[in-house]
Amino acid sequence: MQGLGFIQTSSGLLGSGLKYNGDLNLVQKQALSHKGRDNRFQNPIFNSNRSMKVSFKDSLEVITFLFVFSLFAEDFDFQTILTSYSKRNLTVRLENDYLLWDHGNGKSFNIDLTINYPVQVFKKTVFKLNTLIL
Repeated sequence: MQGLGFIQTSSGLLGSGLKYNGDLNLVQKQALSHKGRDNRFQNPIFNSNRSMKVSFKDSLEVITFLFVFSLFAEDFDFQTILTSYSKRNLTVRLENDYLLWDHGNGKSFNIDLTINYPVQVFKKTVFKLNTLIL
């Protein structure tokens, strides 16, 4: 499953950096199927003709980022991307977030992201077997 986090801010001051701290939470609209994998939303978020995966090894896990390349600007229309993504059953949302804008001369810009993954409970339908008593 691919997830999409969206961070937006604005300032009238020149910026030298943005510091972000938040939680990445799963949003589930319907319960998952009671058997097998739920592959309803395995389609990619971005329509692209090229992509590149880059993995970083952390002390606990391997984190993989997917960089998408396209020849067409309309593949990156945020209104279309966000509308399509919000129709999925399982999405992620950045919540409990704190942003700090570092003002500066605007010659360089640094982004410092801290994204936490809190423990969550998922809903799943349970198959109920009705017994027939003769």
